[in-house]
Amino acid sequence: MPFLSGLFGDLIGALAMPFGPYFPGFTVSMALIGLIYGLLIYRNPNKEIKEWKFILKLIVSNILALGLISVLLNGLWLYVLMNQAYVVILAARISEQLIMMPILIILIYALERAVRPFIKKYLYEFE
Repeated sequence: MPFLSGLFGDLIGALAMPFGPYFPGFTVSMALIGLIYGLLIYRNPNKEIKEWKFILKLIVSNILALGLISVLLNGLWLYVLMNQAYVVILAARISEQLIMMPILIILIYALERAVRPFIKKYLYEFE
């Protein structure tokens, strides 16, 4: 259930540090982003896959999560909340996500490479 991390993360953040009114649309968006990342970039520690396949999955998951959910769906939620022009919101969000996409791809890849040995050693050593 990979979507639960985004769902609970957003709910806990809204309850712990209320920074304004709660809007459930953003919780749906975070759950969908968690689902996309969980389904596409999960790596079974007992099964090796080629690095280029993992990088391809990482790129596709970022395009789906940032392109579809963060730009289109969160743009729609901002349009509903602020009642501003949807095209203006999309233009700002597209430029933001085009900058963030390569940064996130590199960051997720580097973290996965760094954490993978510890996951194999400490979480799956008894299987």
